Amino acid sequence: LEISIVWVRRGGWNGLYVLDEKPSLGITAYLTPPSAVTGNPYRLKANECRSFQGSNVLGMGFVLTPEEAQNLIGKDTRNKDVLFPYLNGEDLNSRFDQTPTRWVINFFDWPIEKAMEYPDCFQIVEEKVKPERLLLGEKQDASAKGYARLWWQYARQGKELYRTIADLKRVVVVAQVSRTLAFCLAPIRNVFAHKVVVFSFHDAGHYSVLQSCFHSAWAWNYTSTLRTDLSYTPTDCFETFPFPESSDALEFIGESYHSHRQAVMLARKEGLTKTYNRFHDNSPNEAAADIQKLRELHVEMDNAVAAAYGWTDLCLDHGFHETKQGLRYTISEAARREVLARLLRLNHERYADEVKEGLHDTKKKPKAASKPKATEQKATTGATLFDPDDGTFPSTERDSYLCGLVCDLVKADPGLPESAYVDALVIALGYKRHKQLLAGKDRTEFEKLCKATPLASWDAADKIPWGELKNQLVRRKAIEQENQTIRAGPAASEARQSYLATAPELVALLRKALTELRALQAHADPDKAEVLKAFVDDKSQWYVVAA
Repeated sequence: LEISIVWVRRGGWNGLYVLDEKPSLGITAYLTPPSAVTGNPYRLKANECRSFQGSNVLGMGFVLTPEEAQNLIGKDTRNKDVLFPYLNGEDLNSRFDQTPTRWVINFFDWPIEKAMEYPDCFQIVEEKVKPERLLLGEKQDASAKGYARLWWQYARQGKELYRTIADLKRVVVVAQVSRTLAFCLAPIRNVFAHKVVVFSFHDAGHYSVLQSCFHSAWAWNYTSTLRTDLSYTPTDCFETFPFPESSDALEFIGESYHSHRQAVMLARKEGLTKTYNRFHDNSPNEAAADIQKLRELHVEMDNAVAAAYGWTDLCLDHGFHETKQGLRYTISEAARREVLARLLRLNHERYADEVKEGLHDTKKKPKAASKPKATEQKATTGATLFDPDDGTFPSTERDSYLCGLVCDLVKADPGLPESAYVDALVIALGYKRHKQLLAGKDRTEFEKLCKATPLASWDAADKIPWGELKNQLVRRKAIEQENQTIRAGPAASEARQSYLATAPELVALLRKALTELRALQAHADPDKAEVLKAFVDDKSQWYVVAA
């Protein structure tokens, strides 16, 4: 639970300024101390059409498991034309090899006649996507009617994105919502999910700049956040960012850094999130040679980027420093402020040059980056998969999967106490231990099913976002709460389509495990005392009532 208390005073302020419990000369709109350079950054023409948001498929019926995709290809090799790996932010940050866990059907902007030339894939989309799109078309919104009319196509196809990167072998990508802000070089034969930001750079030089402390400081300063995560908004933190005039000299260090990080992840079988948790950990446990080398390469890369700007006089003072994001291995606070001041000055200079070249319409108000603002949750009802993404919870595929799982459990077993559905999530997230509630083939199948879902990304240090999850399902009328019990709401079927699908077999086995848990709680079995203890330990660690 995070609480922010704000006092507002009308009129000027002649008193002391205190920021982060320290005296300050003032406080900017970005909640930072004022610097020698003031004002907002401007969007630069040089960065236009270089960053893109991935495809918004708008229908989980397009999405397949790898096995389903391969079966379709085996049935008809022509299906390769419309089947692609589907790369999302969870894959980028959680998988050690960063390969997509799912595939997707893509009929591009084709007319329906051409899409029908692939009958196996067309039938899937017709059965799973068309009904929802037609329901959407009943709304008065013009966009909704357009999505219904072209139900076999994505809502946002990303035509400009894929046209721009068509001749490249790889591109720079980043998960839009992340606490690591870790950029990657990825092959282009993917459909990129809408929560992935894609940059039309194939070289390690530009990658170096984006991964450096320079762009990190800029992004954290000028974009918004979701709880402790950064929500990367290209218009605010990429289009305004002034790159060095040349990044050619950064090619070698960029390749070295990226290759070593990949080697660390593969050797440890850990994704970006866990790798950077180690990177920023100052304990003796994280003094391993591979992690230390990654830090050294990051220092080398930051220094190389500084040289590319011509700022060789900068003392970056790398080390473990306290930041608003906690303890981080990064540049010092003094260096961060100096970096931001120099980048802002350079942004203003670049913008002035572009104005002189006639690249901006000076009769209109220039486009400056928007001031950071708190994310506002829309007070909508009956929201579905086809409602605009408001950028709030769920912000990860795992959270979306948990929402869907609760909807399915409530539908299957309505009227249970709220605690029962929480217990079911504990069992599912801790499936590696709690599979012991099942026996024989059920145990093996339960683990196999869970491992193939976003549940597999669960970390023991995570917390179940029950408060946010329940509040959204109630707001969308997916569920209703009466005293301490929960039942399906009037918009349950419609709202369910907003979230990732769950296998009916997994839901059935989870209900079976929950029944066994209730039996153990009612009649203690000495032979299964450890099973019950494991559940109690996990629930007490993962579930916070006030969440």
